Amino acid sequence: MRTEHRPMAKVLTAAVALLALAGCSAEPVQPYAAAEHQGLREFHIDAAAEYLETDELLAGIGQLESYTAVGYKHGLASNGAQLNNQHTTKYVDGSYLSLEQGIHEGETIDVYHVAGSDREYYLFGRVYQEKMDIAPWGHTAAPRMQPDAHPSDACVLSAVAYACQLLRAWHYTQEHFEASDENHDDVPLHLQRYANGSVLLTTAVTVGSMVEANLWVFGGDLEQLVTDETLDTLVPMRVWINSDGVVLKMEANGTVVAPDTDLEMELQVGFEITGTATQDEISVPIENLEEENLFEMPEGSEANDFWRTIELIRIGEL
Repeated sequence: MRTEHRPMAKVLTAAVALLALAGCSAEPVQPYAAAEHQGLREFHIDAAAEYLETDELLAGIGQLESYTAVGYKHGLASNGAQLNNQHTTKYVDGSYLSLEQGIHEGETIDVYHVAGSDREYYLFGRVYQEKMDIAPWGHTAAPRMQPDAHPSDACVLSAVAYACQLLRAWHYTQEHFEASDENHDDVPLHLQRYANGSVLLTTAVTVGSMVEANLWVFGGDLEQLVTDETLDTLVPMRVWINSDGVVLKMEANGTVVAPDTDLEMELQVGFEITGTATQDEISVPIENLEEENLFEMPEGSEANDFWRTIELIRIGEL
């Protein structure tokens, strides 16, 4: 059974912006102006649409035998609310280890899988163990992982999930403008090819599309940011692709301002391949776990309830 978008993916990458911001700060990315000539603009639109299909963009990653990737999300609001969340995934020939950083202490969730195994293992932080009365380690059926044949399979990896959600946000943005009376030309689309064969794609996504793609949840005082005007705010996005067709980095970076208030928030969310990985780096002695430290995670509708409870804990409602 194919499971591209499990409840876990939503929970691990969506969080209320209440945490401490640290590192990975960058200047806002300014979009290139798309050419006004209709023929050139149509070229950029067609080229962007081709690159920004999930399987097309992830095909290069699917051919990599090993890599280390980082998915990150930072937010800094003028009222002091802050977010710093990051997932690092190390992948080697079908085995992977994903580590979470930056969430509240005791609320991290790490994921481990050995190639060829039909199980996927989760290490739950102390807060979940206490509030849900669970053992540190849980295991469940492993998702299909054949990214060389099915590139979107890589979306189950915690770091790569950020790229997949940004892609969904871009498509939601296109659908929004196509279904409304707003000017679709407001969305920048520019494709630049370099002599070495690499590509830089510059475009934008709306804040609303990122919320719909489960990249952001605005709670508490930040609910002031949830208005028609702010949700339609375009945030510049860039995609870097090397000469081998591997997407090396994706990032959306901009500022959202709540109307009629002094509240604003700087947003930065992205994905980046930072290097290779080795089998030794992702080796976890699962076979040595004592029975009392391991439980079988629920499936079906019970799995939805399980991950919903974790989500409520993460956003401070439990």
